[in-house]
Amino acid sequence: MGKRSTPTPSTAEPAPVDAHKARPWWDPVRFARRSVFPALLQAVALGVLLFMIGAGWGLHGVEGIAVEGALMYTNIATFGFWVFWFMALVLLLPLVGRLWCTVCPVGWCNDLAARWGLARPWPRQLQNLVLMGFLLLGLTLGAEQFSLNRYPDQTALLLATVLLAAILLGLVFRGRVFCRYLCPVGGMIGLYTRVAPVEIGSANQEVCRRCESKACYFGSTKRYRLGIAGRGVEFPLRRPGCPAFIYPPEAAANAACLMCTQCFKNCPYDNLRWGARRPLAGLWLGRMRDRSEALLVVVLTGIVFYRLARFWGALRIVVEWPATFAALHLPFVGPAGFKGLKLFAGFLLWPLLFYLVLAALARLASETRLTEVAAGDQAAAVAAFDAEGIDEQRRDEARRWLLKRQTLWGYLATYGVAFLPLLAGAYAAFSLIKLNEKLGYLPLVLADPAGIRNYLAMSQIHVLTPPDSLVPLGWIRWGTLAAVAIGAACSLWSMGRVGAAVYGAGSRPATRGALVFRAGVVALAAVMLLCLRRWLFRG
Repeated sequence: MGKRSTPTPSTAEPAPVDAHKARPWWDPVRFARRSVFPALLQAVALGVLLFMIGAGWGLHGVEGIAVEGALMYTNIATFGFWVFWFMALVLLLPLVGRLWCTVCPVGWCNDLAARWGLARPWPRQLQNLVLMGFLLLGLTLGAEQFSLNRYPDQTALLLATVLLAAILLGLVFRGRVFCRYLCPVGGMIGLYTRVAPVEIGSANQEVCRRCESKACYFGSTKRYRLGIAGRGVEFPLRRPGCPAFIYPPEAAANAACLMCTQCFKNCPYDNLRWGARRPLAGLWLGRMRDRSEALLVVVLTGIVFYRLARFWGALRIVVEWPATFAALHLPFVGPAGFKGLKLFAGFLLWPLLFYLVLAALARLASETRLTEVAAGDQAAAVAAFDAEGIDEQRRDEARRWLLKRQTLWGYLATYGVAFLPLLAGAYAAFSLIKLNEKLGYLPLVLADPAGIRNYLAMSQIHVLTPPDSLVPLGWIRWGTLAAVAIGAACSLWSMGRVGAAVYGAGSRPATRGALVFRAGVVALAAVMLLCLRRWLFRG
């Protein structure tokens, strides 16, 4: 996911193709080839983002009222970002994947700045998802530790900082490096893209192979004529190539594709497609996936797990035990440090230990064998091995592959992505409940973006009743349990496909390793279902 792909130039040009052949009105390629798409949508989204920043800037609460998070659900900055946008995004990601990146205003600003910037390459050592994983963890910890999601001014400052960082990075580095390597939400979107049934890919890979220009990757220059009152002037217009440095025939297997549609506009043969694929297929496409995805899987597991574990008192005590132990035995751990340790244990420590234990068991199971050895057989086996004459280069390649994929982190990176359907179902269930509880505030927020009048009307003078849930909880709680159960079933089914794609069908790491991680899916799903039961069936 973090590596770039580079096409191989060819001198065999394919036969001419009508670049403007008729397509049905519903075909998304018709929109993708238009110059104004998705720029108009991105401009509207940027306007909304700037309005949210302005509505929350400098507004910490209601003057004279000392209530923590008074404007959390009434100000458009906090409500719009943390409730409406983020929860709706989590709910839709398993279905639409990277479609948000198509209209993201932050990515658009990063791209526009990169077209006029210094175009320096991003450091090779950082071409992975490690920074993205730590930024996602930092955003989650910051929102909880410092209550960023409760105060409009802090949310506005966060959004402005992200926007400014994207622009500054674009002025220095080429391509959308912020989206590829730094955007914390982009890391989560990239993982869910492997589950989503939407992809961009090549319609005919033979046409791509024989294409000489590779304009989809390198960009293209087209000439236009501006005519006014019978006179005209011609001028060239340079259209950049893929800002994520992905060759379209490899885009379907690459979770880093930003769906920016530049390849559609540059392709002279109209040889790209944007449509559906088999759900979950992205989990086992691309054998040499970036191992740094494992860090994102661990962080995302912690986010989902700890938010549900809080509703089960006994489990919460166990999860927060390391922080409690540190607070009792370390006198310098104050209340803020205690809270931070609790968050660290819930969001990172326990999920990491969980996956490492599974990886250790998978490695042990894969390397354990029981064979009967008779006298003289061992020497014969060594002689037969020496007689094979295996090429040294192939042996080195096999060793490197084993070092990468049969270590603890290798097993975690391989099988961790198969947990994504379960995580997607659990996080979607959590988001559905929150949206059902708070989406009723949306008309009030649109009528009063600052949120002060609505807060006073509801909490002080009591002339306005706080909105109720959209539907009764009993209507959706069984649906949330079903979402987790379906996600667990999909993870169990895809585990074997993932192992076979990486290690080879029938091999011990593929069979025994998948069996161990399947047991982990069952255990994690059971815990999540119990947490939801404690939360939703209390009455």
